[in-house]
Amino acid sequence: MRYNRRVEQKIDKADPTPELRRLVELAAKYPEVGPPLAELAAKLGQTEISDRVIRMGLDGDSPGVEFHFVLAHSARREKRYADALDCVVEALRSFSHAAADKVDDEDGNRLLHLVRLGFATLMFEIGNFDAHPEFAARMTELLPGLEPRMGKDPFYRTLLAQTYWFRDREKSEAEWDAATQLDDTELSWNARGTWYREAEKNNHRAETAYRTGLRAMPESPLLLHNVAQILVDRASDSRIEPQLARKLLGEADDLLRTALRADAPRVRRHIHATRDRLNDLRKKLPRPKRGPRPGPGKDRSGRPAKPRRDEFLTKGKVSLGDMILAKLKKQESD
Repeated sequence: MRYNRRVEQKIDKADPTPELRRLVELAAKYPEVGPPLAELAAKLGQTEISDRVIRMGLDGDSPGVEFHFVLAHSARREKRYADALDCVVEALRSFSHAAADKVDDEDGNRLLHLVRLGFATLMFEIGNFDAHPEFAARMTELLPGLEPRMGKDPFYRTLLAQTYWFRDREKSEAEWDAATQLDDTELSWNARGTWYREAEKNNHRAETAYRTGLRAMPESPLLLHNVAQILVDRASDSRIEPQLARKLLGEADDLLRTALRADAPRVRRHIHATRDRLNDLRKKLPRPKRGPRPGPGKDRSGRPAKPRRDEFLTKGKVSLGDMILAKLKKQESD
């Protein structure tokens, strides 16, 4: 086999991160892979991945939050949605039973992102909030118990509002209010609007929530995009008058243009997708009807046309001003 230096150079310059991430998922299934993987990642300078493997707790009696986090993401990507929800519940149970000195802030933050993954799986992948009642029951049982540790975190409050929604809508609204009173306005109002839209299928409440957030953060690309998205949805209703549809699309276009001026790479793809949809919808709208051309001396409504401002100054081919000037000259000559 002939040696190929170009292939060697290409391999040397390749980023090993994707392969290492796949090995992290493998380590979650086969714990014996964990220690050598952490060592390999450290030698390659991939300290983030090395630390992640260590945080999985594969060499201890009970795995850490990161272990369940990896398994849940893998299950969701493979469309094993029930398994992903089970991972969320198990992580929450493990964290709840652990002593406060056995977990740190990073574990708590990862747990909250994992719980959000569970609700997102219900909303966007499964699309049926009644499909897994046991998940809602476990959330109701376990998540409120973390309030002494996490009660001041707006992210936790938004998740608690979603949890209470299954059993007590009034309590859910109180939690949404509590979340929006804390310091992360964009996250809280965005989460609230999205929940109204996806869980309750209520675009009016969703739009109100997004716009309330926009009043506090008028340049938020996330909130700007979500309001625009709802306006496009409203304009796409076949029952709406074309004139109103154009107005809604015009406002949505302005919001999207403002959002694009912000530095928001994660939202940019969604903004462009919504703009494409907006433009397609705008092309399909019927053109506004033009009225009949007015006849001589008529305006567009068919009424007698009002005289132009300077029309009284003319009479025939000679202006009234010329006539007055001529009259004055005649008087002087007399």
